Order: sequence, then C-alpha cells, then structure tokens
Amino acid sequence: MDSIGVAMGYRFEKKSQQYSLEYRYSISSAELDLSRFAGAVRGHWGIEYLDKVLAAGLKVVAEE
Repeated sequence: MDSIGVAMGYRFEKKSQQYSLEYRYSISSAELDLSRFAGAVRGHWGIEYLDKVLAAGLKVVAEE
C-alpha cells in the first residue's frame, strides 16, 4: 500500500430534500500525488454515473 486518500462529496438528495456530506476512503498500490488521486477518483465516479445512466436507458428500452 503506497497511498491512502479521502474524497469528500457534497450532494443533494431530491427525494428527501436534504444535503449530505460523504467521505470515500481509498487505498492504492500506486504512489499518487493530489492531482493524480483526484483524477482517479473523478474517473471512477464518472464510470459509476455512466453505469447508472446506461442502466436507466436500457430499462426504458426494455419497457417499450
């Protein structure tokens, strides 16, 4: 283990109309500076977001 990091996310939940602050902890075998860590975190959550978008799109297509 060469790097430990924490990413903080601030989000608004539409259903409950509440804000929340979330902490996501990461460990890595790569030596990451702040810039590379931030890029890796953004890249990971960008993929997670695309997965949700694709799943929602496929559900709509399946229902048609």
